[in-house]
Amino acid sequence: MGFFELNSDASLVECIALGGWFLHDRNGKLVLAYFKKFGDVDVLVVEGLSLLHGLRLCKDKGYSLIHAQVDSQALVALVKSAHTSKWPLCNVLREIQFLLDIMNAEVQLIVREANLAADRLAALRVGSDTLFTSPTFLPASIRLVLALDSRSFPYVRS
Repeated sequence: MGFFELNSDASLVECIALGGWFLHDRNGKLVLAYFKKFGDVDVLVVEGLSLLHGLRLCKDKGYSLIHAQVDSQALVALVKSAHTSKWPLCNVLREIQFLLDIMNAEVQLIVREANLAADRLAALRVGSDTLFTSPTFLPASIRLVLALDSRSFPYVRS
């Protein structure tokens, strides 16, 4: 099916851990987006869970050749490391590593400014886990960031 990019991020809003991710094709066109509530877990665990859920759905839908991008340097280092972490993160890391291997995928660090759409999706205040299959169902602010991203327009943090 070709190359795909998965941008994943996490957020803590009012002590609730939230995650969001986008799957783009090689031309920057949105394939899928997802928002999920994870409950009461720490930020590194929710960063891992968000990536894991994104990879799982990509696998279930038959997507491979994934370049996953996250803005958590600690998560990237742990995924690429042979060392394990404390529970429950160790199980999340093992499954991420397994999925990356079988899907011919990789994970890399991305600067926060280049991960803005996933960051905004992860901070949404929607009632439940939500799968978006079209940008028209996303809030306007996220659609704008996606449009700029697809044209390689840089976002400058003020």
